[in-house]
Amino acid sequence: MLVRTARWNRRNAAIRAGAAAPVWLHSAATQQHGNPPGHGRTARRCENAWVTTKFRQSTAVPLAAFVALVSASALATQRWWLLPVLLVPLAALWWGLRSGVDVDADALHVRGFLGSRDVPWPEVAGFRLVGRRVHAELTNGNELPLPAVNAAELPSLIAAGGGKLEAQ
Repeated sequence: MLVRTARWNRRNAAIRAGAAAPVWLHSAATQQHGNPPGHGRTARRCENAWVTTKFRQSTAVPLAAFVALVSASALATQRWWLLPVLLVPLAALWWGLRSGVDVDADALHVRGFLGSRDVPWPEVAGFRLVGRRVHAELTNGNELPLPAVNAAELPSLIAAGGGKLEAQ
C-alpha cells in the first residue's frame, strides 16, 4: 500500500494547477563521480525545496554484516546455546541499513541504531570535525554526531540544507 504524505499531495496539486514540475539540480560531486541522478551520497536540490538528501553508510557495511551473518550461522546452528552469536552480525546489519542523516530545507533528521532525532536548522549553531566524523553543534551547547557524514560530505550537507551556515 502506498502512503502519500501531505507534502507529496501539495506538490502534485501544485503541478496539476499549472505550476512547473520540480527541476533537479545535481551537484558537481554527482557529475564528478558519475553517479546517476537519485543515487549516491551527494546533495540534490530542487527549485521548490521539496527534496530530501539522504546520507547513508556505505553499502560495504551491510554487505560485510550479511557475510558475517552467513558465516556465524554455521557456528550458531551447531548447538542451541550458540544462537545468540547471530545477534552481533544482525545488529551490525541493522545499523548499516538504518543509520544515517536526512537533510531538507527545514531540519536535520538523524537516524541512529534504535531511535531518531529531528533538529531544526535554527537549533544548529555549526559543525565540528572530530577525526573524520562530523558533529553538529547545537545552540544549547550539545553536540550531535552525524552518522554516515564525513568531512568530505560536509559541503553537500550544508548545500542540501540551503547553505544557511557560513564557514568560519
